[in-house]
Amino acid sequence: GITYNPQKDVFYIISDDRKNKIRFYEAAFFIGEKGIDSIQFLNVHEIKNQINESYKSWDEFPSESADPEDIRFNPSTNLLTWTDEGEKLATENDSLIIVDPSINIMALNGTYLNSINPPTKIKYYDSEKGLKRNKSLESLSFSSDYKHLYTISEEAIIEDAPSLARLFKFDLKSNEWTESFFYKISESKKNYDGPGISAILFINENQFLSVERSYNVLLSKNEIELFLCDLSKASNIIRYDMLDDKSSIKRISKTKLISLSDCPVEIENVEGLTFGKDLEN
Repeated sequence: GITYNPQKDVFYIISDDRKNKIRFYEAAFFIGEKGIDSIQFLNVHEIKNQINESYKSWDEFPSESADPEDIRFNPSTNLLTWTDEGEKLATENDSLIIVDPSINIMALNGTYLNSINPPTKIKYYDSEKGLKRNKSLESLSFSSDYKHLYTISEEAIIEDAPSLARLFKFDLKSNEWTESFFYKISESKKNYDGPGISAILFINENQFLSVERSYNVLLSKNEIELFLCDLSKASNIIRYDMLDDKSSIKRISKTKLISLSDCPVEIENVEGLTFGKDLEN
């Protein structure tokens, strides 16, 4: 994940690495006439757990580690919010390790401050419901007025049709998950794993960008597509237990903007979207 702090003109980039120190970087981007000229990494900050100690390594203590995914700066509070994908893992002795995904708030130096409990639908369970392993909270976005926070499961939860992901809206004033909408994931292709949603970024009250990626198991590469989405006509499904692909419920509309596979350079993966500063042009 990546996010921009306009007050300091720096970007924060979270490391998706749970085997070493859980961390994020502070970086400056230098823009030239043709785009980004260079990137200078200014600092690295360790992310602390809920008792402000270091997370443990995944290799040694999986139940006490974290799997960081997305990060967002909130200029109204001068704080950062980040997602931990959690884990659901069967061990060699048939016991089950469950670490629920979490949405955490921290200071700009990585100090833990608070958490937001994810909706009950996007948690791990020891039964056949909830999130699929490694298909959890991949993305996060504030609304343009910073009054709401959005997150979406990377793929459908177990109860729902395989092509339907749930987008959730959190009211930062009432501290409640108030709305949810269903997002139709693009159809899976032969020899591909996925697609899943790896990033979202809200543009205004109703529109947001989404990134879908799928992995070609034969070519060992990702196919990545960018969509413009609109939830203005989508139904609120916050109280629906299950979603059927044939349902008449109004879904989020989306329009494909670009396939990054068409770019002249190979792009290995995309797991973050952000706006930067306004340019003169």
